[in-house]
Amino acid sequence: METIIKSFRGELGEERLPHLRDYAGRLIEYINGHKLMFNEGFQERQLFTSVVMQFRPILNDIDQQIREIIAQAGSISDSRVRTIVAASIRKAHSLWTRADRLPGVPANHPQRIRRKWRRQIEAAIDYTFQKLPIDPTPKNRLIEIACLVFTANLFPDNVSGVVIAGFGEEDYLPGVVSFDMEGILLGFVKARENDEKSAIIDARNPAAIIPFAQGDMVRLFMEGIEPAFRQKIEHALEDFIAELADALVTSTNATARRESTLRRQVDQAGTAPAKQFFDRLDTHSAQFHVHPVVSAVANLPKEELAGMAESLVSLTSFKRRVTHDPETVGGPIDVAVISKGDGFIWINRKHYFDPALNHQFFTNYYPVNSLRSNRSSGAGDARRRK
Repeated sequence: METIIKSFRGELGEERLPHLRDYAGRLIEYINGHKLMFNEGFQERQLFTSVVMQFRPILNDIDQQIREIIAQAGSISDSRVRTIVAASIRKAHSLWTRADRLPGVPANHPQRIRRKWRRQIEAAIDYTFQKLPIDPTPKNRLIEIACLVFTANLFPDNVSGVVIAGFGEEDYLPGVVSFDMEGILLGFVKARENDEKSAIIDARNPAAIIPFAQGDMVRLFMEGIEPAFRQKIEHALEDFIAELADALVTSTNATARRESTLRRQVDQAGTAPAKQFFDRLDTHSAQFHVHPVVSAVANLPKEELAGMAESLVSLTSFKRRVTHDPETVGGPIDVAVISKGDGFIWINRKHYFDPALNHQFFTNYYPVNSLRSNRSSGAGDARRRK
């Protein structure tokens, strides 16, 4: 993505667009139209990788069902395996065919993929499912799923995130537009805007703190409770209600028919109090954690905003270092501030090389004309550097 964005910046040159979202749209158009960077060999590998990734959940579902039957009965017949395979593929096929289509992708995109890369798709089927028995109808459904991978609005967990932040020429308040991207095929990038991690600052929304990637510690700082811990409370409450039903059944020596009624009544009676419990939790979090922090951010000077951002990333890094979680955040932290008046300003920036030995990098990266332009219009420089 670094190469793509720097190439896109060179393509824009001195051109300025009215709004931040215009830059987001132009980036998508640039990726779609760049045939040299995303040649046919690259796209073929992308297709194979993405299709295999989407086939994995189907394989895991089949494998789990087969293992459960073998654990119970000691063996499984070939006909039962064939039935399980067909049913799992049919379920996945229904999910993909019912999914919303991504905007901007041509209606005939799946048919074009099928005509051009059917052989590669069949290779992905053989690679994933190996010796499992797949009849012609289930196989055709797998081919249809593969052709929808770059058309349907379904994404794997490990997508690439692209964040565009700053100002357009006519924007006087900043914004952030976040995209999930999986790959590109036949001249169309599979991308969707991540609404939960996009924001435009205005009178109704004066400030925002948006974590990307590992956001657990930022959420803890913002909301007063870690997301995983909140989820643990939800599960514990569900278990408590189920155990309460067990206790009632045991204490009343209920018959099978009465047991079913008791469990249903306990479940229904527990729904409203559980909702009220989490509503009160969310209200407390908003009133005493989220709103005070956001209000403070709306009034902090630029240098303190930069310090706050660095502290939140450092907190995430420290948590990873002292626990058994993977250290996906760590090392020196890059910090930049984008403002309408000053443009794009580095506060901290690390280099993989010794700056003293590479003067030409800074000469090329900060040409004289660019510096003069920055003095006269800092916001324009910010936009060129997105």
